[in-house]
Amino acid sequence: MTVSHAAEDAVLGGERMSDGLWTHRGKLVVRGGPLEGAIRTKVGAPVDADFTVPVDGLMMLDTSTLRLYVRSGGLWKSVVLA
Repeated sequence: MTVSHAAEDAVLGGERMSDGLWTHRGKLVVRGGPLEGAIRTKVGAPVDADFTVPVDGLMMLDTSTLRLYVRSGGLWKSVVLA
């Protein structure tokens, strides 16, 4: 079940689900410009120094191990991609 939040939907380009999470329409907006499906990559695990402003929600793919990292709670957490 979804809950409509027209103003937030217009800004974020998605729809809030009843559990408070967002579904998105396949585009990310970074500093006002569309960035379709791009995730930064590097060989090795990410560290905060890889980013100018390390904030929660950042993502990076370690191409040497095929681990996808997400920064949450100030920590980098990962999953292995199959």
